[in-house]
Amino acid sequence: MLKENKERNATIHRYWEKGYTIDQTVSATLIPRSSVGYYFTKFGKYRREGRSLEFSTSEEPPLDPYVSFILKANFVQRVVDMFREGKFQDAYYFLMSLKCFEEYFRRNPITPDEKKILDEAIRGHITPPAKTPQPSEPAKVRSIVEIMDRELEKNRLRRESSSTER
Repeated sequence: MLKENKERNATIHRYWEKGYTIDQTVSATLIPRSSVGYYFTKFGKYRREGRSLEFSTSEEPPLDPYVSFILKANFVQRVVDMFREGKFQDAYYFLMSLKCFEEYFRRNPITPDEKKILDEAIRGHITPPAKTPQPSEPAKVRSIVEIMDRELEKNRLRRESSSTER
């Protein structure tokens, strides 16, 4: 007997609870239509029978609500600061970048092996060259927020220089 894919089933259930159709759910999740249809039928049957559904979707403990709030508040604060400074285009590109990341990784989740390789690649890419760091000073690994800040600043400077050249 195959092991039940509780994470997939929980995803399908969320869309079913929100009232999505089978086709809308397939488009949003890329889960095969036959699976979505099967579970939509199963969830409807369970509801009619008064049975509850329990999904233990992750082996990892859930993110602490306070940590989750702080992470979200950090992004919101960055966007608010951009608006206050009149950097509307930067805010737009920052939000679109986040949306693209979310969309991509929702459809293409990173496996544990890929995560390990990605972490090593990021550390190797961001670590300063061997001659620069001093032996007593550890190499600094930047967060994704710092990397995005740096890229946004580069893009802003590029736009400013191209507008002054015209």
